[in-house]
Amino acid sequence: DFLIIHGDGNPRHNMATMGGIYLAQLILIMIGFLIYWARSKRNLMFLLGWLLIAPIPTAIIDLPHALRSSFMLPPLIILSTLGLIGMIEKKNRVFLIGLAIIFLVQFIFFLQKLYFLAPNEYSRFWSYPAKQASEIALRKKENFNYIILSDKIDNIEFAYPVYAKVEPNKLIQQNKQKTAILKYEFKKFDKVHIGFIPDSEIENFIGNLDGSVLFIGSFEQSKSLKDFEILDGLD
Repeated sequence: DFLIIHGDGNPRHNMATMGGIYLAQLILIMIGFLIYWARSKRNLMFLLGWLLIAPIPTAIIDLPHALRSSFMLPPLIILSTLGLIGMIEKKNRVFLIGLAIIFLVQFIFFLQKLYFLAPNEYSRFWSYPAKQASEIALRKKENFNYIILSDKIDNIEFAYPVYAKVEPNKLIQQNKQKTAILKYEFKKFDKVHIGFIPDSEIENFIGNLDGSVLFIGSFEQSKSLKDFEILDGLD
C-alpha cells in the first residue's frame, strides 16, 4: 500500500497520493531479483542489505514517511532497471508492450492527481487559505481602519508579508517588537495586524476598536462571531 498504491498519506510528502514506485516497476524488480540471483548473488545481497538498513534510522526517530524513506528507492530502481534491461535483451515484445501499457495507464492517473486533484483537494496543506486572506486584506485595506488577520490561519504570518511585499527591515522590526492593541500584541503592517485573539474575546475586541474593522480568521472561529461570511477554498 505504501510503496505502490497510496504511498504517504501526507499530501506535503506525496502530492500525487500514489506509491513511491509504479506498479510496472514491481514486475521489473522481481525480474531484476531473479537476474541478479543468477548472475551476481554478492551484488544482490548488497542491495537487499541496503533495503533493510535504509528505514531503520527513521523508524527509530519518528514515524517514517516518504521523504525520510526515500533512501530505499535507489536499490529498487537498480533492480527494476536490471529487470527492464533483461527483458529488452530477450526481445520479448509482448511482455514489453504489456508493461508499457501498464506504465502508461498509471502515468495518466499520476498526472491527473498531481495537476488536478492535489492542487484543489489539498490546497490547505500548502497554505492556500493564507493566500486568500492576504489577498482580501490587500484588496480591502483602504476600506477599513483595522484589518485583523488571525494567526489561526495556517502560515498567515509568513504569507501576508510575501504577498504584500513588506520590506524585510519592517518585518524584522515587528518580529522583534510587536505592536500592542488593547491587551493583545500584533505584527503591524500599516492597517493590517496579524496576531492571536482568544475566540471568546473576538467580538469584544472588535467592538472596542475605534472605526471600522475587518476580521479574517479560520473557519473554526466563525462559531465565535455573530455576523460573518464564509469564503470557500479550492477544496
